[in-house]
Amino acid sequence: MNILIVEDEWVVSEEVKECIQAWYKSSKVWQVDNGKEALYIFDSQSIEIAIIDIKIRGDLDGIELANKVQALNKDCRLIFISSYFNSETMEKITQFKNYSFFHKPINTFELSAALVT
Repeated sequence: MNILIVEDEWVVSEEVKECIQAWYKSSKVWQVDNGKEALYIFDSQSIEIAIIDIKIRGDLDGIELANKVQALNKDCRLIFISSYFNSETMEKITQFKNYSFFHKPINTFELSAALVT
């Protein structure tokens, strides 16, 4: 599995990466903290799963980034993570075809299950 983590809180990004590497040892994981770097990775790698924080650094938020990701690779599975949750955010997330959502702090057991479903 090729997985991209887009998270501007390094501690959270590391926790997610460690979870992935513990459960799925053959996975390749990239970590970035903004949409511009994420799009660069998408252009150069075959990403199967994107784990995206809703609020990230830079010009794009996580929803805008996810729209661009799906335009590049409609089969990429999206996993959204966020401390912020409201009905407007959920309405935006549900527009995506293949997604999951986790509220921070992340339950790593649930996240590991979402990676294979």
